[in-house]
Amino acid sequence: MQQDGRAVAAYQDEEDKKVDAKWWMDLVIASAWLPMALHYSSSSGGIPGWNLGWMGLCGLVAGGQRAQGLWRATGE
Repeated sequence: MQQDGRAVAAYQDEEDKKVDAKWWMDLVIASAWLPMALHYSSSSGGIPGWNLGWMGLCGLVAGGQRAQGLWRATGE
């Protein structure tokens, strides 16, 4: 943008990092819930071998990411 003669916002890099972190957190949370959604949406009885351990792991990953994002937000 500076090459075009336009000014660059002083804190734009920090804002971009925050947006990227939020986007990544949302992607990880959605990806963690995807196997459970596939299991329960399947009409053939679900994913073979699916059990409460896998369900707990999905919840742990999704919940951990959410807690980490909330923890980071308290520092701002």
